[in-house]
Amino acid sequence: MGEMTHFTKEEMVGKHTSELLMEGEDTTHIVEKIVGEFYEKGSTTFETKHKTKDGNIINVECSLTMVRDDKGEHIAGISIIRDITERKTTEEALKISEEKYRSVVENANDGIYSTNEEGIILSFNKKAEEIFGYSSDEIVGKSFLVTLPPYDREKHLNWLGKYRGIKSFLSREPLAGKSIKKNGQEIYTETTYSAIEVGGKIIIYCIVREVTERKKMEQQLLQSEKLKSLGELSGGVAHDFNNVLAAILGRVQLLRMRLEPPSGQQEKRKSMLELHQGLEIIEKAALDGAETVRRIQEFSRRRADDKGFTPVDINELIKHALEFTRAKWKDEAESKGIKIVVKKELFQIPPTSGSEAELREVFINLINNALDAMPQGGRLTIKTFKKDHSIGVTVKDTGIGIPQDMRERIFDPFFTTKGPQSTGLGLSVSYGIINRHRGTITVDSVEGEGTTFTIRLPISEGMVKEEKSELMPETQKKARILVVEDEEGVRNVLKDILTAAGHEVDIAHDGIQGIELFKKKEFDLVFTDLGMPVMSGWLVAEKVKGINKMIPVALITGWNVELKGSEMKENYVDLIIKKPFAVNQVIRLVQEGMELRERFNAA
Repeated sequence: MGEMTHFTKEEMVGKHTSELLMEGEDTTHIVEKIVGEFYEKGSTTFETKHKTKDGNIINVECSLTMVRDDKGEHIAGISIIRDITERKTTEEALKISEEKYRSVVENANDGIYSTNEEGIILSFNKKAEEIFGYSSDEIVGKSFLVTLPPYDREKHLNWLGKYRGIKSFLSREPLAGKSIKKNGQEIYTETTYSAIEVGGKIIIYCIVREVTERKKMEQQLLQSEKLKSLGELSGGVAHDFNNVLAAILGRVQLLRMRLEPPSGQQEKRKSMLELHQGLEIIEKAALDGAETVRRIQEFSRRRADDKGFTPVDINELIKHALEFTRAKWKDEAESKGIKIVVKKELFQIPPTSGSEAELREVFINLINNALDAMPQGGRLTIKTFKKDHSIGVTVKDTGIGIPQDMRERIFDPFFTTKGPQSTGLGLSVSYGIINRHRGTITVDSVEGEGTTFTIRLPISEGMVKEEKSELMPETQKKARILVVEDEEGVRNVLKDILTAAGHEVDIAHDGIQGIELFKKKEFDLVFTDLGMPVMSGWLVAEKVKGINKMIPVALITGWNVELKGSEMKENYVDLIIKKPFAVNQVIRLVQEGMELRERFNAA
């Protein structure tokens, strides 16, 4: 006792024990303890603080035992006092450390939960509650497998199995995959596992980081790179196909115009009708091929700005798309005894800026996909909403859903689940269109329950919609036209189309020959191909304007060229026609060219 308090025996004998207590120490609880336990049980143990001779404070544990005489009367008490200052300091440090640990875990930016060796969850921090949607009370005591989709559970179990029996480990790399929330939603996560031995038992700690947004951005970047690569590859191929299709389509349409079923003999008439039908099939095949090429060209299409965009009312666009597809979801479905319920939830939203035609194509494609996914009928729900600085559209069906292994490929070009009748370009083109409109398109799907596509588009700011005036058709004016085209098939079909319409036509197989002809003769209009050897269409247009700026120049191209008014003027081009072209497009272009010539001369 003297060693603890530094008091000598002589200094303490005869004094009351209260003199060892701290000044101001409340002894009420000690007295109650002595009274309550000491006299009832004959002994008691308690902790308190004593002061030493030099004024220091120590923590002590007192064990007090009653001494009785032969009659059982209390005659004295024996007190054993132990210095527990070091132990109390350690306990306090541990308590502070544990509180800090709990505070760090509870306020961590990552989800942290612990399990025993059997995978039963022992603790669940606030971030884990936020990530998975479970409260701590709901999930503690359950297997950690409830946080994983069924197809990912074996991977985690096999990974943890490698460490079974090891008392301490830390995974070097996070295990990437998917987790599942309480509401069934799947999210992307990265999980790091570690284990320590506590009281002879192994505790496994799981640190979970949700990376759904990052994963979506990576997928969008990857998808953009895929489309960019395909666009670069497809550009030249599409140009060559367009040249071939232009010759086929133009020639077929000319033949159909010239072929009239003969009167008289039934056999000849029947044969001519069959020939006419054959030409129709060829024309349709050429048009289908042209549409496929056009869709391929969408991958390489880039806009430097959005000057060509106008304000677009998405609600109106959706109404139009539903009208365009009405025959499929209403008339065709009812004729087959199929019931498809279409529900519109179109809330008031601000306009976005973009191309009505392109965005309409996206919605028509999504509606058709939804209808294809419900061959036995179902419900199609289209909803619009506003969130933050964007507007959104969800297209939801109750169809067959998309299998997990296909979900991440549906925006890939040429990937389709519809069989040989589909090109597999619809969703990839839609992705490209939404991407060009600075928006996003994502998909959520559950097999057997349906699919939801979500589109987000930026809100337009202060744009004014331009009203385009339609050119009224007038009586066709006869023109002297120079056609400069290096592809013989295209060159000849253009000459035949224009000649059949009553125009005077000269042809040149390249730019040099074309400019020589232009210097020698007078023309009202020049058609020039864009991609030609030696002299491109741009250079032909420049030289024509250098000789006579009053002559309109029409650019013929199989490339995916997009020029605005100012850019066309800078490149000396007045009109553009894309291959493959229809006969009526060529005739209409001549009319527009002649009207331009009149305006040039009147200026």
